This record gives sequence, structure tokens and C-alpha cells, in this order.
Amino acid sequence: MGTRAAGGGSGATTCATPYVFHLGHRSVAAGTCNGEVRAPKQALALAVGKELSVSILQDTTAPGGGFPVPAPSASILEVIKREPGSAAYRAVRPGVTRLTVRSRFCGEPRRRVKSCLVLRVHVT
Repeated sequence: MGTRAAGGGSGATTCATPYVFHLGHRSVAAGTCNGEVRAPKQALALAVGKELSVSILQDTTAPGGGFPVPAPSASILEVIKREPGSAAYRAVRPGVTRLTVRSRFCGEPRRRVKSCLVLRVHVT
């Protein structure tokens, strides 16, 4: 993750953020190119009944296979799909929730597992 092609010039990168959320045609990345979990500054807004999905970076060489599925802090979102590499949520009532994970990639140093915010969600 986060390495650039050697030899200058092409600008190619293997950068991949840990989470990419999808709402309709809009995509929002959560995290940094070096694999640190970090929430975007803006919250994502969706209407009751709408679905939000997330693509989760997987690493088949890492213990556990990659990054965990973000969990809602309030019951305004229900998890409707959970599998390696992706999850989906449905907005069930208005309110605000925080999608969080417990990971060693929640900031520095990376020796400890801790909780961190992945995305703020406003349901209208």
C-alpha cells in the first residue's frame, strides 16, 4: 500500500485506502494511502430506506485477512450484508450515527488495537 512506481515518470501508484463507501454514484474514501484508518471531514447524508455499501481493503497475507467491517454506533443503520471485503447498510430511521472499527491501524503507533471513527452518517 502507498508505494509509487520506481524509476520516475509514470506516476503510477498502488495506493489503496482501507474503506470506500458507495452511495448511488458517489464514492467516499475513508483512510490514508498508507493504510491508516481516518474518517473523511464531511459526514455522508442519506434518506431513510436508502442503502450504503462499503468496499473494504483485504490483505490475504495478514492475519484475519484485512480491515474489519465498520459497526454503527446507533440503530439508525442496520447491517444488511457482511462478508470479507464488503458490507452494506440500510437507513431505518432519522438520526446520526458513527461507523467505527477496532483496529491496530487507528492512528499511530500501530502496536495497539483501539477504536476509531471511519465515517459519520446523517439519516434524514
